[in-house]
Amino acid sequence: ISALAPSPDGGVWIGTSHGLDRIQNGNIVHFDAPSNFPRLNIHTLYLEPSGTTLWIGIQGSGLVIFRDNQFERIGDKQLGLIDVRSIFLDREGTLWIGSNGGGLFSMSQTGQFSVLSEKEGLANVSVRALLEDQEGSLWIGTRGGLFQLKDDKFTLLNSRNGLPVDSVRSLLPGKDGSVWIGTVGGGLTRYRNNKFTTLKNLDARFVWSLAEGDNGSLWIGTYGNGLYHLKNGRVTTYSTQNGLSNNIVRAILVQPNGDVWAGTNGGGINIISKTGIRTITTKEGLSGNYIYSLAQDKEGAVWAGTYNNGINRISSGNITVFDSKNGFTNTGIWVIHPDPDGSIWIGTGNNGLFHYKNGHFHRFSVQEGLYSDSIFSITEDSKNNFWMNCNRGIFTVSKTLLKEMEGGTRDAISCKSFGKTEGIKATESNGPAQFAACQAADGTLWFSSIKGVIIINPDKMLINTVPPPVTIESVQVNGEAYSPYEPVRSPIGRGEIEIQYAALSFLLPKKVAFKYQLEGFDPEWVDAGHRKTAYYTNLPPGQYNFHIIASNNDGIWNRNGKSLSITLQPRFTQTGWFRGIVSVLIIFFLLALYQLRVKQIRHREYTLQMEVRERTQQLNQLNQKLSDLARTDGLTGIPNHRYLMHQLQRDWKTAFRDSSSISLIFIDIDRFKQYNDTFGHQAGDKCLKAIASVLQNELKRPRDFLARYGGEEFVAILPATTKEGALNMAESLRRAVESNCTDHAGNPLITISLGVSTAVPLKHNDFEKLISAADTALYKSKNAGRNRVSFHEIAHS
Repeated sequence: ISALAPSPDGGVWIGTSHGLDRIQNGNIVHFDAPSNFPRLNIHTLYLEPSGTTLWIGIQGSGLVIFRDNQFERIGDKQLGLIDVRSIFLDREGTLWIGSNGGGLFSMSQTGQFSVLSEKEGLANVSVRALLEDQEGSLWIGTRGGLFQLKDDKFTLLNSRNGLPVDSVRSLLPGKDGSVWIGTVGGGLTRYRNNKFTTLKNLDARFVWSLAEGDNGSLWIGTYGNGLYHLKNGRVTTYSTQNGLSNNIVRAILVQPNGDVWAGTNGGGINIISKTGIRTITTKEGLSGNYIYSLAQDKEGAVWAGTYNNGINRISSGNITVFDSKNGFTNTGIWVIHPDPDGSIWIGTGNNGLFHYKNGHFHRFSVQEGLYSDSIFSITEDSKNNFWMNCNRGIFTVSKTLLKEMEGGTRDAISCKSFGKTEGIKATESNGPAQFAACQAADGTLWFSSIKGVIIINPDKMLINTVPPPVTIESVQVNGEAYSPYEPVRSPIGRGEIEIQYAALSFLLPKKVAFKYQLEGFDPEWVDAGHRKTAYYTNLPPGQYNFHIIASNNDGIWNRNGKSLSITLQPRFTQTGWFRGIVSVLIIFFLLALYQLRVKQIRHREYTLQMEVRERTQQLNQLNQKLSDLARTDGLTGIPNHRYLMHQLQRDWKTAFRDSSSISLIFIDIDRFKQYNDTFGHQAGDKCLKAIASVLQNELKRPRDFLARYGGEEFVAILPATTKEGALNMAESLRRAVESNCTDHAGNPLITISLGVSTAVPLKHNDFEKLISAADTALYKSKNAGRNRVSFHEIAHS
């Protein structure tokens, strides 16, 4: 017996080396295949949920379907005599067939076959098991490991498919379903019926802008060769030799009367009509001569975006300029998108998205939730969503949501981004250009990039509706581990809590986001992003409830999440009993003082003054101790996380003021959890103290600063230190720990991994990017084998 398949009616199908059998009500029935069938040496069985169709995988004989007591061979030509080892029918109706050495086959509902093998990325072609998870991913078990197959929502057209070059600048859909593609170095290409055709009678290689003219003609703006008009197979050239003011044409607008507006790179706007070429420049009132975008609004006025001089509205010969002087911006205007309601949407080079309506501009930026402040294109789909591309990929946002925020009914916006994590192989778009993106006749969205054309079908961008299950993995209170599955009750301590949590999502696990709240302490939810650890220090005694929730890649939240009750027991001096006793003693003391003789009043006043002075001194000392506790890590005696952030902000502002470099070293003890689990927490605490001491002794300069970041992580701040100096110091720290941090006989050598980042601050409050870059460098060291130093450049927006 090689396979079993339970039936909904209580029976069981049995696959053997001698054919197919079925057990029903205690009876065994054998089913003989037709005489013209090969021997049914069955490897696997799959019964469809309806219970009426049984798929059979045969050794060396392919795929067989058993239905209505009839055997039928399937896909002989496509599958051949393969050895079928696994079968699965997914939620879309596609049948997946795993073979022994031939890869993974799929059969659509229409009977079309395709195969995944080494060429498509399947590292092992012996497929033994198949399973679909609740998010729609197919998991493939092979002899060489486990693979995950996710729906590819993006298509990339590049030189491998027939495009002359990879870098694409401009796109324009044709009415016949084709798409014109302007490239950087490969001229103009037309994509139609899955074929590329490059225009031969065009001598320009750099196509910067495209527009459709009358009767299906095409206007082509180039970088350096002027403007071309393609009509009925003939090309007419406009350049500086016959009246054009500049040969770089970045934007084209064809008006209903046939006039063509061409925005040039330094020559203003050229209007080409039957009577000749007319030019509009700064002499006529234009705010700038570098025109990057053109569009016409509902009233017929032309909007012209400039490189760094704002935007112009041209109507009946009158020019109105909008720039920083009247509530707009001088940033480059990359794209202008007229709205059917008469308003105008404006994408800028680095200042976000603007909406002009009823004479007013409203700005949307990353502070309000916009994915990027750099917008190369704006395209609208059939569901009222904007799609935009930038130098970090492609993102979409609901136009309705934007208008709600503009109207004051929403505090923030939510964008969905698509980059390498989501499967886009070319994240950096090309721009500005007219147009850097377009919607084809079939509804698909086309985006230009430096690596080809990215095609997205918005109708197939299904939302992942499955909220991720949440779990609390570990809890530590005052350095002691507790079970995360039952209420925590901790004795008197420092009030330090560390909680690690996780959420299960296989589709895009890196996109899982978290929020948590310690009820009884946090007034509102803490947005943890993708971080999977919560830290609390100096919590007062009391009853708390930790609540963690998570969302999947599409922002679907598991609102129930997971909760954990935590009780921190008070010291006697923090109890109500103690406060009551102290209150009674104070009352008796005051009564005794009141009964003193009048002649001792002066002496009593002197005594009280001395007592007040003494208590004030004690209070100051106590406050100083509390301040030290708030700033110092209780285990290692060095500054803690809170003090670290305070000191980093001060040093960052000093470096910003002095235009000097500042370096940060992120330090992590290698395999500390394994060390802790093996030798116990006392040994782990001893290890932390020893490493802190070695690191502190190695930092010689007075301004160098060492702090415990949390857990087994330390951070060193090196003011006025270059990249080379920071790398040298990091290597010195690594060698010092490697040489000095050893434990008793039998314990392993203790090592650290270090991540370094250096920056000259460009903003006074941008210091968190230094931590992020050093953290990235640390992970490089971890991934490279630990016990080493790595560097990562800080990324400025």
